[in-house]
Amino acid sequence: MLDKKFGYEMLITKLYQVLLLKISGKKNGYETNRIQDEIKRAVGNITERENCFMNDIKIKEYYKKSEYKRANLNELLESELTDINGGHWDVFDNSKGSESVPFVQEENIKVYGRNPENDVEKSAIVAIDFGTKSTVAIYRDNAETIYPLEIGSNSANENYKEKNFENPTMIEFGDFEKFLRLYKEKEGRPYTEWNDLQVSHHAQNDFVNSNKPEVLNSILSDVKQWASGNRKINIKDRRNEYSIKKFLEGSEDDITPVELYAYYIGLNLNNMCNKKIFLRYILSYPVTYEKAIREKIRLCFEKGIKKSLPVTILNNEKIMKKFSVKNFNSEPFCYAATALEQYNFFNKVKDEEVFYGIFDFGGGTTDFDFGIFRKLEGDDRYSYEMESISSDGNKYLGGENILSTLAYETFMSEENIENLRKSNFQIYLPLNEKTPLKNYDMINETKEVKSNLIKIAEGLRFIWENSDMPDNYNDDLGELSINLLDKFSNQTTVNLIVDIDRLKNRIREMIKNGVDVFFANLSSAIKNKMVNEINIFLAGNSSKSEYVKEIFEAKKLEMLDGNEKFNEKVKIFPPLGTEEAEEKQREMGYVIDRNKFIPNGKTGVAYGSILLRKNGEIKTDISAEEVPFNYIVGRKRKGEFKDILNKEVGYDEWKKYIVANEIENEIYFTDDYSNLLKDSELKNIKTIMIDLDDEYDDDEFIYIRSISPNKIEYCVSNSEKIKKEEYIEEPKVIDLSNE
Repeated sequence: MLDKKFGYEMLITKLYQVLLLKISGKKNGYETNRIQDEIKRAVGNITERENCFMNDIKIKEYYKKSEYKRANLNELLESELTDINGGHWDVFDNSKGSESVPFVQEENIKVYGRNPENDVEKSAIVAIDFGTKSTVAIYRDNAETIYPLEIGSNSANENYKEKNFENPTMIEFGDFEKFLRLYKEKEGRPYTEWNDLQVSHHAQNDFVNSNKPEVLNSILSDVKQWASGNRKINIKDRRNEYSIKKFLEGSEDDITPVELYAYYIGLNLNNMCNKKIFLRYILSYPVTYEKAIREKIRLCFEKGIKKSLPVTILNNEKIMKKFSVKNFNSEPFCYAATALEQYNFFNKVKDEEVFYGIFDFGGGTTDFDFGIFRKLEGDDRYSYEMESISSDGNKYLGGENILSTLAYETFMSEENIENLRKSNFQIYLPLNEKTPLKNYDMINETKEVKSNLIKIAEGLRFIWENSDMPDNYNDDLGELSINLLDKFSNQTTVNLIVDIDRLKNRIREMIKNGVDVFFANLSSAIKNKMVNEINIFLAGNSSKSEYVKEIFEAKKLEMLDGNEKFNEKVKIFPPLGTEEAEEKQREMGYVIDRNKFIPNGKTGVAYGSILLRKNGEIKTDISAEEVPFNYIVGRKRKGEFKDILNKEVGYDEWKKYIVANEIENEIYFTDDYSNLLKDSELKNIKTIMIDLDDEYDDDEFIYIRSISPNKIEYCVSNSEKIKKEEYIEEPKVIDLSNE
């Protein structure tokens, strides 16, 4: 059996032996040193025991609660720990390998070791859709059965709820210092505690329901936005304050919030409750993410998931050769595969090519993808082929972002603003909103004002979702009663006047803008192509909104323009998981098996990742190339914005900007591609002031070019020199994401 490293008995025994030696007057230095070394080891193990939440917990109780303490999972049964064919991975990891069946013993109870190598799911695959607002993880076992994963709510015994599998992408910091210390102490399955760092459903519940500033300050609610942006963040747990670097800064050894979120995904997959260990993982990515961010996210997930594995697995080179975390396909491309299967195109397609468009309208962003699906004949490996020919997105258009805008505009409305000012309330400026010309003093960045934005947004959700009015809304008065925090962290009930008709029109305006950009991209994608039919698949939870259906149908009518065949040519498919989708699936001849996992508009991305796995039936051209330029750069002339650089212009291609006869110059840019729509109102245009070293002649110009998704260079040259990469003033780099 194992040495009693976890008990105090061994320590007491060794101390007693030393005392006996001293009392007896023995001078046996070797024996004394040996016993002292054993005491040190025993003390070290007891210290580890205290660090790993075992203090004052008996051995049996520790192993029963191990998964609950680590990841808020269910407690284990004593019978499965004390069964010689059951046992626990941690007992096996802590053994020296000398026992055929390792165990630890307390009194007359043995807890056996369980070899984690026997629990490896050799043929299983896990797909993860790391989302802006929520994350979905599903796995397929060797029987091709697909299971969804729930994180951080400890509701395993509740009835099956689809919503539980959309795991909020949030982290709550309790005792970050202690968590990191324990996290670093052990290579695999460290003795971290859930109470020190919580994620997902639990963090969201605290964020939405708490008005305490100390709780709000401890929650990182925008993990993915931080990773995709270029900003530092500050967090405050129950004890200390921390500053976290920009995502792309620092070394690979830095522990990031993305890695910690991935660690918990790993713990919820690889644990003693499931008695399963997974080795193969697939990530999907947004179409607008540059290569460096995609790769850093992949590395963070690899590190975090590895940390959830038993040490025995990590030390087995043969097994770890099969471990992988890979980035294969974009999120809308993955959903396209799901939609094509679920709407029965796999069976219906014959010799023709199927053209598709994806409008993936999520909580935080909207992604587009356009491509072709075809059946393959005579291919020994693949049955079908998918090709993405164009993709784009809007990183500001999302259902939750729309709600934030409604909350902000209600707060700042003429009907409410003065009363709120008198009562010392402020609000957070939503993403992509400009600081207002008037009432800018009502804007702040504290956790209190973020809480106010969220509270109001939740109160207005019935407008966005077309659901029943909540109890705190008085329809007769048109008022929403809600608890807000003032500048001094005092909570007060406020009655906000709500103009429902105005907010509904604002929703239509924002969605129409995104739909217009989608159709502009669609027109560009099918240009010079023979397309008989266009199949548009709505994806993402926000696509379930009645506003989306209304605006898409209106856009179809607008594009008819006397061409009645267009209505037959364009087919719009509702988001999966809705009643309309099931009706359409039956119409298309697809049989829904309710005994199997059924993907919906959100989980369809992860499901599609599994369909598009490399050893599946669908052939794809997986590109590791950089995404197109994320911005439009140009000039303003006579009230119009003239674009010079955009996603259609290749990288490293110099374009003439303006004559270089002035030292001070302005460069205009935006990441809002709706500015390219015909007759659209210019919005979200920003400027950068650049200073040249000198004033130059009228035949010498400023040239600009894009060099990465978020960066441009400018230089001074002339029409002859620029062709030879010769410069009058050397190129300088501007990172637009910092401006």
